Amino acid sequence: MDEQEDDRLRQLTTLTPRRFHISANPPFGIGFLIFGHENEDYHEDNLEEFFNMSDQIRNCKPGIWTSMTRELSDAEPDQPDRECILRWVCEGSIDLAQSVDDWKAYEEATRQGDAAVTISKIVPPGTKWRRHGSYFDDGGICTIVSTEYLTHKAARAIMFGDGDSDEELDFGYYLETLSLNGADIGVGDQEGLTIGGMNFFQDEVGSPPRIAVAEENGQVIAVRFFLGGEDWSSEGTEEGLESIEGDEEGME
Repeated sequence: MDEQEDDRLRQLTTLTPRRFHISANPPFGIGFLIFGHENEDYHEDNLEEFFNMSDQIRNCKPGIWTSMTRELSDAEPDQPDRECILRWVCEGSIDLAQSVDDWKAYEEATRQGDAAVTISKIVPPGTKWRRHGSYFDDGGICTIVSTEYLTHKAARAIMFGDGDSDEELDFGYYLETLSLNGADIGVGDQEGLTIGGMNFFQDEVGSPPRIAVAEENGQVIAVRFFLGGEDWSSEGTEEGLESIEGDEEGME
């Protein structure tokens, strides 16, 4: 990897875009992949193995999504103090090969509007949340990324500015960068964000964090990671998100 290519990836990981996209036909039919700190070489040759070995969220609504975190002002001492949420915003997609300047301009044009959406309005009234399960990884890092950002073509578009580039691709390095970025920075408005989704140390939201998905017309429109600590069945429906309903403080 030459200096120019590394600089593009560095600039994008520093920008940590909040917005990302999921297509109507995502790779291997999976909208989100949930995984830990990844840098294994065999993923270079066998994406299907990587996708199948990781936790999955399917049937996600196609279009633009955004990421947010919420600090819990009422958290008990020494208990997790934030939640992580990803939600559908609108139709569309993002050009992964666009220039860093264009990516930055898009973020600047959309970030304020996304931040203005209150927590209680992230899903339509009456939307049901379903238990999806828990996630545990020995490394302590939980990463959730749209699979659109986890193919070799996407890696080339993000790293080299050209999805069809014939430059030598270090896919393990790319995965490692995505799975450590937000957790590694951990400061200011970059905390918990990475290209294509979010990541965090599990203890920040509970270890293992519980996962719930909000659905509308059979499609997932939001994903939430929050206080865990015990085994949690993937069956059943949440009666409500009591810890966030009516409380708009702490959203970032």
